[in-house]
Amino acid sequence: VDAIQSICDLKSSANVLRQKKAGLRPEAKETLLDALSPASESTFLPRNRLAQAAEAVSANARVVLYMEESRRGQRSDAHISASEVRLLEEAYADLEDLDDLIGVASLRESQTVEEKILKAGSLGNFDDELTFLEQLLSIDPNDINANARYLRCLKLLGHWESMLVHSRWLIQNCASHAPEITPFASEAARRLSRWDVLEEVHNPSLTLRQNAVPWETKYEKHLGEMFLGFRRHEESLVIRAFNDAVKTLTPPMATASLVGYRQAADLLSKAHCALLVLDSAKGEHEPLLACTDDRIEAMSPSLRFREPVLACRIASLQLLGKRDKAGEIFIKLAKLARKSGNPGAAMAASNRALAMGAENAVVEIAKLQFIKGHKRDAINMLSKEIIRSEECLSENDRDAKNRLAILRLRLGRWSEITKSTAPSEILDNYRNATFLAPESEKPSYMLGRYFDVLLTETLEAPNEKPGSLLPAGARAQPMLPAEFSAREGTASSAFEYLPYILENWSNSLHLSVRYIHQVLPRMLTLWFSFYELTNGEVSAASRQSRELQKKVRQGMTEVVEKLPKSVWLTTMPQLLSRLLHPSQQVVEVLMDLLASLIAAYPDQALWYVVPVTRSADSERAARARSIVKSAVSLAKSKRVTEVLGAGGTLVKELIRVCTQGVPQRTRMIKASSALKGLLRLFPSPVAIPTQKALSCQPESFVDGDSHVRFHGVDEEVVLMPSLMKPKKVSFRGSDGRRYVFLCKREDSGDMRKDARLMDFARVVNRLLGKDSQSKQRSLSLRTYEVLPLNEECGLVEWVDNLVSIRAAYLNMYRSKGFTTSFQEIIKAKEVKTCSDVEFFDEFVTPLFPVMLHSFFVRKYRDPSTWLEARRRFTRSVAVWSMTGYIVGLGDRHGENITIEMSTGTCVHVDFACMFDKGLTLKVPELVPFRLTRNLIDAMGIHAPEGAFRRVSEMTLECLRQNKETLMSVLETFLHDPLVEWNTSSFSKERATSSKPNAKNAYAVRTLRAVEMKLEGIVGSGLALSIEGQVQRLIHEATSSENLSKMYPGWMAWV
Repeated sequence: VDAIQSICDLKSSANVLRQKKAGLRPEAKETLLDALSPASESTFLPRNRLAQAAEAVSANARVVLYMEESRRGQRSDAHISASEVRLLEEAYADLEDLDDLIGVASLRESQTVEEKILKAGSLGNFDDELTFLEQLLSIDPNDINANARYLRCLKLLGHWESMLVHSRWLIQNCASHAPEITPFASEAARRLSRWDVLEEVHNPSLTLRQNAVPWETKYEKHLGEMFLGFRRHEESLVIRAFNDAVKTLTPPMATASLVGYRQAADLLSKAHCALLVLDSAKGEHEPLLACTDDRIEAMSPSLRFREPVLACRIASLQLLGKRDKAGEIFIKLAKLARKSGNPGAAMAASNRALAMGAENAVVEIAKLQFIKGHKRDAINMLSKEIIRSEECLSENDRDAKNRLAILRLRLGRWSEITKSTAPSEILDNYRNATFLAPESEKPSYMLGRYFDVLLTETLEAPNEKPGSLLPAGARAQPMLPAEFSAREGTASSAFEYLPYILENWSNSLHLSVRYIHQVLPRMLTLWFSFYELTNGEVSAASRQSRELQKKVRQGMTEVVEKLPKSVWLTTMPQLLSRLLHPSQQVVEVLMDLLASLIAAYPDQALWYVVPVTRSADSERAARARSIVKSAVSLAKSKRVTEVLGAGGTLVKELIRVCTQGVPQRTRMIKASSALKGLLRLFPSPVAIPTQKALSCQPESFVDGDSHVRFHGVDEEVVLMPSLMKPKKVSFRGSDGRRYVFLCKREDSGDMRKDARLMDFARVVNRLLGKDSQSKQRSLSLRTYEVLPLNEECGLVEWVDNLVSIRAAYLNMYRSKGFTTSFQEIIKAKEVKTCSDVEFFDEFVTPLFPVMLHSFFVRKYRDPSTWLEARRRFTRSVAVWSMTGYIVGLGDRHGENITIEMSTGTCVHVDFACMFDKGLTLKVPELVPFRLTRNLIDAMGIHAPEGAFRRVSEMTLECLRQNKETLMSVLETFLHDPLVEWNTSSFSKERATSSKPNAKNAYAVRTLRAVEMKLEGIVGSGLALSIEGQVQRLIHEATSSENLSKMYPGWMAWV
């Protein structure tokens, strides 16, 4: 505590010194701020002592910072003590950072029973914690601390009866500790509605020693007294106990409020509980339900904070005689516990709900059984519940029908996962759900999805006969055109499912756009693939084939007519990539659809279509121009014509800006002299193409008049210091704000790669946002708008506050006086006499100590801010690493990986080297992503264990589970190949093949490589598990064998 006071005194001095630093040179300012930093080397107190002092006042971020500084001040091979690990574990446990807690635990060489208890409890493995505690109590049954932890573990598992029995035994046999144990008995009694026992444990003889117990114990005593007053109808007792509870909570809440909401959340939850009981006791139970729902929704979603409020609500409803309502709350509590990964508490709550006759109790128990692996039992329980529900179903009971539809969907899904029933039965479940809930989008989505599964399985299994699985009235035998080969016949047979896929997914999207990103790209892929197979030649096919083609054509026509135009904007890149489809029917539908989209949404659509009019592929460009011409004729207002005309002129001029040469060593040009053609176009009716403006989310579309439009250009245009001299242009918008873009030209690359990777990243973000664990950690990729103007030129939306990791390294090296140059490394490598690995490990690496941790500490001086920035950095590096690995993203040198300084988030830029192109370079890139020493250093002393590994596994699991959705995004490369894929290196393959799609053979192989990664296949081996794949990738990324062979400019040593 004295150490913390010393820091406070130092900080007070800092405030005075900061006021005087304005006149200092920049170098002096940095030195001064370093001296005032909590992690400064000039601080006179040992870091481990500071960490202990911080732990005493629950300053957990400081504990982590000082402990890591302490470790970094020791030799790299110095042993980390068990006490140091435990201090970090307790800090991460209090911070509820389970990922890094696991990472810190990996530093242990061995574990005592006490340490196993701490780890199991922190990770939520309460069954294991209970086992270890029982082992501890077998040695000393009267250990009051162990008994208290044992009772807390029973509480977390929802074993209230065991908790009550054990706590009452302790009160009787350990009388001296009865006041400390009483709150456990009190809570268990009220949770079980054992009011007689609650009266017993609140015996006046067990009065608390006010100065000897923590505030949590006092609070529980007062809450128990409130319930007793509630039960006796003694409002005065309730009010008095409520006031005592408030007084008990006030001091710790005042302290916690200085730190932040996270620290105060537990106290707020307890305050919610006391207020809820007070309202109930006053007879205000009618508005209680709605009020409590609002309170719970406003709270943190954690089980730890919401569970006590729900429990008090249940007890209050039971005292009010509303057992049916209490049963419903038990179901909510069970769901919350299940989603929080606490199946023990979920099962306990479900059984209580079942005892009260709650309608969904059996279903919740079945879900838990399925999670535990008892899948057959779960399916049997669900089937019986469906039969029971159908027997008492009323024709006009909409809620009951919706509930039964949900049960049918779940039974179908479980049967599909376990493959325990025939496909026809699974289809019956999904189909019945559509009849029961015709206004819900999910049944139609699930039915269409399963038809898609059957289609895929039929394509992969040549001997499957799908006809018997089709809906009643459909053709019983598969329709096989006699002209097809055996393999093509199987494919045509599989596509019998396509009309039903189109019908059901169209119905789903018509009701809601909830599944738009899963449905629409896949639906288009299937439609395109079907017509590629038949090539639109109806006249030459058999009668059955013509019937199938007719059904597909009608189905797709209905889809286009039924869905709102805004929905199709989400698939613009995919639609445009198929302008050269071999089927004239498809091309006609495509061109009509695209023309109507441009006419309806010119502000967004022109930035996709107009650049295609300038494509190097003359046929593609001609069709794009025809689409724009049709859009003009369809337009109902002059504004559309003006926007399209101005957009075409603007794109042409922006291409000129991108390709315009500038003198060497010039860092800035004047717009008034160098960009005269661009200036003449402003003000313009064209919308500024920011990521927000072009967001293709149907729910976020805005009226055309609401878009910000080009109004002017700032005079100064900055030239970036790279080979092609991209120009940083600041445009002025009609709203008076500035919008900065990089006008960039790729000499040997293709700007469409950058644009499509951003599309891919946005899909990844949506998928991560739907995953509960990823959403809890706010996992995402930082995206920005990339707009190709043609194959080699484009606009890149500027992101402020970015610092490249190379700049971060160099900044720290200069400040520390390290002077080893890049050229010295090159010269030394040329005359080395040892192996590459030895040279890398023993000569190069020691010259460049890790510095990125120090960079973060310098830039984020408050420990809590530093820890949050580091957490964001680690997680974003992991998400980018897995995403980049899937698409084969290379050239990740220090300038292409940046840090967004306002948040600490990692941002990648420049995606010219994709699809494992790095493996084909003169010096091949052997690592799957960048994970060098400095990146690991910034993640903590336990990295890459902990957050990096855990988030990598979550991200890769999410990507692998959504393989079809992601492949639909990348499919555009197959049909609109990159410039480099159409170069002479592939001309021989095209010339010698007679297949219609031979020109894209390289694209096919490339995308197959991506697909294999999404299947867990690494190299030529078997598919790996998620954990196994991540482990192998981390090993390859950190291997000195691989890093020593990277080209020098990649700077693998930093």
